[in-house]
Amino acid sequence: MLEALKTVVDELVGADPAALADEEAMVALWRELARMEAVVARASAAFEAAGGHQASGARSTPAWIAWRCKVARPTAARRVQLGRSLRHLPATEAAWVAGEITESQAALLAAARTPVTEAALERDEAMLVEQAKRLRVHHFARAMAYWGAHADPDGAEDGAERRRAERRLRIRRDADGTQHGEWVLDEVSGAIVANQLERIEDELFAEDWAEGTERLGKANVCSDRLRRSAAQRRADALVEMARRAGAAPAEGRRPEPLFTILVNYECFAGPICALADSTVVT
Repeated sequence: MLEALKTVVDELVGADPAALADEEAMVALWRELARMEAVVARASAAFEAAGGHQASGARSTPAWIAWRCKVARPTAARRVQLGRSLRHLPATEAAWVAGEITESQAALLAAARTPVTEAALERDEAMLVEQAKRLRVHHFARAMAYWGAHADPDGAEDGAERRRAERRLRIRRDADGTQHGEWVLDEVSGAIVANQLERIEDELFAEDWAEGTERLGKANVCSDRLRRSAAQRRADALVEMARRAGAAPAEGRRPEPLFTILVNYECFAGPICALADSTVVT
């Protein structure tokens, strides 16, 4: 089978890329790629179960795959874990190996299986897989978040508290004074920061567009010819946000509302479930 696979892949590699540059070919290629990822995940889990990594002295199957297959260890670990999960998710496995869902969707289904949700997932798996087949990945992630909140309300709350507790911000200064940063925020805190940054960035974009119109003429101005790139405007928006914070009076009233939440009647009568940008919250 592997020799036959190599032969077919060799034929694809040798084909003119233009011959594969139509919609039908693109869909077929990505579908077969999803199927191969499913096969690799299943085989990797079987390799682990058989102890295949032990003969070489590797500590684990992900470590062995990272060494022998030149794959990043987190990627190898994710594939092995997914392969293990498929043993308990027959509908997910069937849809993935058929190319009807992708690794991202299979991972969302696998992550939803916990000791608390195991029975509910067994009951609802077929329905969720049908949702995965027809929804885009980020829409399906939202559906899974809602399902998780109903299947395990306490777990959803614990997860929200954990994400809040894991918030962090790091700033590293290089020898020349250049600073590099990274932040991780929970859903609500992230929305507050992102929305404010976006408002300031919109102001800067309006300034850049006006300057570009004056410099180039109304007929010639476009995003690619503005004085700042989108990344530069976002960086400047962050600096401007800090300047405005420093200029604000300490007793100043905070803006209201900080964020908007959309709910239907059932949610309004119970727990709040989503921000205005559709991010699911507890």
